[in-house]
Amino acid sequence: GPPSYGDLNNFHQHLNVLSNQLNVLHEQSGLGGYLQSPFFSRSKFELFALQHVQLMVWLQRVQQGAAQAAGKAGPDLQQFLLQIAHAARVLFFQPLLLHAAQVAQYVRSVGAVGSVEPADSMQQAMQYPSDSASDAERVEWLHLNLLIQFQSLYRDVLCNAAVFELHYSNAEAGLFQ
Repeated sequence: GPPSYGDLNNFHQHLNVLSNQLNVLHEQSGLGGYLQSPFFSRSKFELFALQHVQLMVWLQRVQQGAAQAAGKAGPDLQQFLLQIAHAARVLFFQPLLLHAAQVAQYVRSVGAVGSVEPADSMQQAMQYPSDSASDAERVEWLHLNLLIQFQSLYRDVLCNAAVFELHYSNAEAGLFQ
C-alpha cells in the first residue's frame, strides 16, 4: 500500500531510540570495553570514534531540521515529514547501519583464534608514555586521549541538552550585541 506518514512525535521518538543505540554501541560494555585490548587496533578505534562523533553531528542536524516543523499543519506538515524523514535516512540511518555492521564485523575478528596482536594495539596505545618516549609518541598518546574525552563530552552534551542551557549574564549578553 501507500506509505503511511507518521507524526512529528513518532519521528522524534525514533531518532531518540537510534541515538541511544548508537551511544550504547560506544559505551564501556561495547567498544569502550576494548580500550585496553591487546588485539584491538588503535587506528580502528580512532576511526570508529570519529565515525561516532560524525553520526552524532548528523543526528543533531536532523533534529535541528525537524524543529522547523513548528507552525506547520495539514499537507504542509506531511510534506515536511516526508522531506525530513528522507534526510534522516540519508544522513543518519543508512550511515548508522553501515557503522554498526563495520563495528560488529571488526569486533568479531578481534582476538579470534590465530589472530596476532597488531603493532598499534589499544593496550599499548593507552599506556602512559615512558620517560624515554619521543615527542611524537607523547603527542600520539595525547591525541588518542583527547579524542576519547571529546567523544564522551560531545555525546553527553548531545544526549543531555540541559547541560548547556543558554543563559547569559548581562555582561555576557552585551558581548553579543
